[in-house]
Amino acid sequence: MPPTHPLFIASIGNPTAAYANTLHSTGHRVLQTLHSRLSRATHMYPFAVDRRLANGLTASPDARILDYHIIRGFTRVHRSEAGAPPVFDWTLWQSPVLMNVSGRALAQAWKTWSAGKKDQAPRLVVLHDELEAPLGELKVKKQDASPRGHNGLKSIQQFMPGEEYWRIGIGIGRPESREPSEVARYVLRRMTYREETVLDRSADQVFKVCRDIYDGSR
Repeated sequence: MPPTHPLFIASIGNPTAAYANTLHSTGHRVLQTLHSRLSRATHMYPFAVDRRLANGLTASPDARILDYHIIRGFTRVHRSEAGAPPVFDWTLWQSPVLMNVSGRALAQAWKTWSAGKKDQAPRLVVLHDELEAPLGELKVKKQDASPRGHNGLKSIQQFMPGEEYWRIGIGIGRPESREPSEVARYVLRRMTYREETVLDRSADQVFKVCRDIYDGSR
Protein backbone atom coordinates (compact mmCIF):
# COMPACT_ATOMS: atom_id res chain seq x y z
CA MET A 1 0.00 0.00 0.00
CA PRO A 2 1.34 3.49 -0.85
CA PRO A 3 1.84 5.86 2.09
CA THR A 4 -1.11 8.08 2.94
CA HIS A 5 -1.30 11.53 4.48
CA PRO A 6 -3.66 12.34 7.38
CA LEU A 7 -6.03 15.07 6.22
CA PHE A 8 -7.40 18.06 8.09
CA ILE A 9 -10.38 19.14 5.97
CA ALA A 10 -11.54 22.60 7.04
CA SER A 11 -14.51 24.61 5.85
CA ILE A 12 -14.77 28.37 6.10
CA GLY A 13 -18.01 30.34 6.04
CA ASN A 14 -20.19 32.25 8.48
CA PRO A 15 -21.40 30.78 11.78
CA THR A 16 -24.79 30.83 13.51
CA ALA A 17 -28.25 29.98 12.19
CA ALA A 18 -28.57 33.42 10.63
CA TYR A 19 -26.03 32.40 7.95
CA ALA A 20 -26.83 28.70 7.66
CA ASN A 21 -27.41 27.60 4.08
CA THR A 22 -26.38 30.91 2.58
CA LEU A 23 -24.21 30.71 -0.51
CA HIS A 24 -21.25 32.21 1.35
CA SER A 25 -21.33 29.22 3.72
CA THR A 26 -21.25 26.64 0.94
CA GLY A 27 -18.03 25.21 2.37
CA HIS A 28 -19.81 24.41 5.63
CA ARG A 29 -22.75 22.73 3.89
CA VAL A 30 -20.52 20.57 1.71
CA LEU A 31 -18.42 19.59 4.74
CA GLN A 32 -21.59 18.50 6.55
CA THR A 33 -22.66 16.49 3.49
CA LEU A 34 -19.21 14.91 3.27
CA HIS A 35 -19.54 13.98 6.94
CA SER A 36 -22.85 12.22 6.23
CA ARG A 37 -21.28 10.24 3.38
CA LEU A 38 -18.28 9.23 5.50
CA SER A 39 -20.42 8.35 8.51
CA ARG A 40 -22.15 5.60 6.57
CA ALA A 41 -18.83 4.14 5.42
CA THR A 42 -16.39 4.76 8.27
CA HIS A 43 -18.47 5.31 11.44
CA MET A 44 -17.33 8.90 11.79
CA TYR A 45 -18.08 10.60 15.09
CA PRO A 46 -20.77 13.32 15.12
CA PHE A 47 -19.60 16.93 14.94
CA ALA A 48 -18.82 18.42 18.35
CA VAL A 49 -17.14 21.60 19.55
CA ASP A 50 -13.45 20.95 20.21
CA ARG A 51 -11.93 23.60 22.45
CA ARG A 52 -8.41 22.41 21.59
CA LEU A 53 -9.07 23.13 17.94
CA ALA A 54 -10.12 26.78 18.24
CA ASN A 55 -13.69 25.85 19.25
CA GLY A 56 -14.42 24.54 15.76
CA LEU A 57 -17.00 21.84 15.08
CA THR A 58 -14.83 18.76 14.65
CA ALA A 59 -15.41 15.15 13.63
CA SER A 60 -13.07 12.22 12.99
CA PRO A 61 -13.48 8.50 12.21
CA ASP A 62 -14.06 6.01 14.99
CA ALA A 63 -10.90 3.89 14.97
CA ARG A 64 -12.57 1.32 17.25
CA ILE A 65 -15.10 -1.37 16.40
CA LEU A 66 -17.24 -3.76 18.40
CA ASP A 67 -15.38 -7.08 18.63
CA TYR A 68 -16.33 -10.41 20.24
CA HIS A 69 -13.96 -12.39 22.46
CA ILE A 70 -14.91 -15.78 23.88
CA ILE A 71 -13.90 -14.71 27.41
CA ARG A 72 -14.41 -10.92 27.42
CA GLY A 73 -17.55 -10.97 25.30
CA PHE A 74 -18.27 -7.87 23.22
CA THR A 75 -15.75 -5.06 23.67
CA ARG A 76 -14.68 -2.03 21.67
CA VAL A 77 -11.14 -2.44 20.34
CA HIS A 78 -8.94 -0.66 17.82
CA ARG A 79 -9.68 -1.80 14.29
CA SER A 80 -6.13 -3.12 13.84
CA GLU A 81 -6.53 -5.41 16.88
CA ALA A 82 -9.59 -7.00 15.30
CA GLY A 83 -7.95 -7.36 11.90
CA ALA A 84 -10.41 -4.89 10.36
CA PRO A 85 -9.33 -2.64 7.48
CA PRO A 86 -8.25 0.89 8.47
CA VAL A 87 -10.44 3.91 7.88
CA PHE A 88 -9.49 7.18 6.24
CA ASP A 89 -7.46 9.27 8.67
CA TRP A 90 -9.48 12.40 7.97
CA THR A 91 -10.51 15.05 10.47
CA LEU A 92 -13.31 17.43 9.47
CA TRP A 93 -13.28 20.90 11.01
CA GLN A 94 -15.81 23.71 10.59
CA SER A 95 -14.57 27.21 11.34
CA PRO A 96 -16.46 28.85 14.22
CA VAL A 97 -15.75 32.44 13.16
CA LEU A 98 -16.89 34.85 10.47
CA MET A 99 -15.57 34.18 6.98
CA ASN A 100 -13.50 37.35 6.72
CA VAL A 101 -11.45 36.50 9.84
CA SER A 102 -11.03 32.75 9.26
CA GLY A 103 -7.24 32.76 9.27
CA ARG A 104 -6.40 32.99 12.96
CA ALA A 105 -8.75 30.19 14.05
CA LEU A 106 -7.67 27.90 11.22
CA ALA A 107 -3.98 28.51 11.90
CA GLN A 108 -4.47 27.65 15.59
CA ALA A 109 -6.51 24.51 14.85
CA TRP A 110 -4.09 23.25 12.20
CA LYS A 111 -1.05 23.84 14.41
CA THR A 112 -2.61 21.92 17.31
CA TRP A 113 -3.95 19.03 15.23
CA SER A 114 -0.87 18.52 13.07
CA ALA A 115 1.62 18.69 15.96
CA GLY A 116 1.27 14.97 16.72
CA LYS A 117 1.31 13.87 13.10
CA LYS A 118 4.49 15.49 11.78
CA ASP A 119 6.08 12.13 10.98
CA GLN A 120 3.06 11.24 8.82
CA ALA A 121 3.25 14.34 6.57
CA PRO A 122 -0.28 15.60 7.32
CA ARG A 123 -2.07 17.73 4.74
CA LEU A 124 -4.53 20.61 5.01
CA VAL A 125 -7.53 21.04 2.71
CA VAL A 126 -9.76 24.15 2.80
CA LEU A 127 -13.34 24.14 1.44
CA HIS A 128 -14.80 27.49 0.42
CA ASP A 129 -17.39 29.08 -1.85
CA GLU A 130 -16.22 30.09 -5.34
CA LEU A 131 -17.88 32.96 -7.18
CA GLU A 132 -15.79 32.41 -10.29
CA ALA A 133 -17.20 28.93 -11.03
CA PRO A 134 -20.64 27.66 -12.10
CA LEU A 135 -22.87 26.17 -9.44
CA GLY A 136 -21.41 22.93 -8.07
CA GLU A 137 -18.24 22.99 -10.18
CA LEU A 138 -14.94 22.60 -8.31
CA LYS A 139 -11.78 24.66 -8.61
CA VAL A 140 -8.80 22.97 -6.94
CA LYS A 141 -5.75 25.13 -6.29
CA LYS A 142 -2.74 25.35 -4.00
CA GLN A 143 -2.22 28.04 -1.37
CA ASP A 144 -0.14 30.30 -3.59
CA ALA A 145 -2.99 30.94 -6.05
CA SER A 146 -4.55 34.40 -5.94
CA PRO A 147 -7.53 34.71 -3.56
CA ARG A 148 -9.17 37.00 -6.16
CA GLY A 149 -10.98 39.13 -3.61
CA HIS A 150 -12.07 36.26 -1.35
CA ASN A 151 -11.61 37.73 2.12
CA GLY A 152 -11.63 34.37 3.87
CA LEU A 153 -8.71 33.17 1.77
CA LYS A 154 -6.92 36.49 2.28
CA SER A 155 -7.21 36.01 6.03
CA ILE A 156 -5.73 32.51 5.76
CA GLN A 157 -2.83 33.85 3.71
CA GLN A 158 -2.23 36.48 6.38
CA PHE A 159 -2.08 34.04 9.30
CA MET A 160 -0.54 31.04 7.52
CA PRO A 161 2.19 32.48 5.29
CA GLY A 162 4.24 29.79 3.62
CA GLU A 163 1.99 26.97 4.85
CA GLU A 164 1.18 24.40 2.17
CA TYR A 165 -2.48 23.53 1.69
CA TRP A 166 -5.04 22.68 -0.98
CA ARG A 167 -8.05 24.89 -1.73
CA ILE A 168 -11.26 23.37 -3.01
CA GLY A 169 -13.53 26.13 -4.26
CA ILE A 170 -17.14 25.02 -4.74
CA GLY A 171 -18.87 27.04 -7.42
CA ILE A 172 -21.86 29.18 -6.48
CA GLY A 173 -22.07 31.19 -9.72
CA ARG A 174 -22.27 34.97 -9.49
CA PRO A 175 -24.76 37.77 -10.16
CA GLU A 176 -24.53 39.68 -13.43
CA SER A 177 -23.58 42.86 -11.58
CA ARG A 178 -20.07 43.23 -10.20
CA GLU A 179 -21.15 45.94 -7.77
CA PRO A 180 -19.90 44.99 -4.28
CA SER A 181 -23.34 45.57 -2.73
CA GLU A 182 -25.00 43.26 -5.28
CA VAL A 183 -22.36 40.59 -4.81
CA ALA A 184 -22.77 40.79 -1.03
CA ARG A 185 -26.55 40.39 -1.31
CA TYR A 186 -26.05 37.43 -3.62
CA VAL A 187 -23.63 35.46 -1.44
CA LEU A 188 -25.56 36.15 1.77
CA ARG A 189 -28.94 35.00 0.49
CA ARG A 190 -30.39 31.59 1.32
CA MET A 191 -29.83 28.77 -1.13
CA THR A 192 -32.74 27.61 -3.23
CA TYR A 193 -33.76 23.96 -3.18
CA ARG A 194 -32.09 23.45 -6.56
CA GLU A 195 -28.86 25.01 -5.31
CA GLU A 196 -28.89 22.82 -2.21
CA THR A 197 -29.34 19.71 -4.35
CA VAL A 198 -26.52 20.59 -6.75
CA LEU A 199 -24.12 21.54 -3.94
CA ASP A 200 -24.88 18.38 -1.99
CA ARG A 201 -24.01 16.34 -5.08
CA SER A 202 -20.69 18.18 -5.33
CA ALA A 203 -19.63 16.50 -2.07
CA ASP A 204 -18.96 13.33 -4.08
CA GLN A 205 -16.42 15.19 -6.21
CA VAL A 206 -14.92 16.79 -3.10
CA PHE A 207 -14.48 13.29 -1.66
CA LYS A 208 -12.60 12.16 -4.78
CA VAL A 209 -10.27 15.17 -4.68
CA CYS A 210 -9.59 14.62 -0.96
CA ARG A 211 -8.88 10.96 -1.58
CA ASP A 212 -6.29 11.93 -4.21
CA ILE A 213 -4.65 14.35 -1.77
CA TYR A 214 -4.76 11.67 0.93
CA ASP A 215 -2.98 9.06 -1.14
CA GLY A 216 -0.53 11.47 -2.74
CA SER A 217 -2.01 11.47 -6.25
CA ARG A 218 -2.18 15.29 -6.06
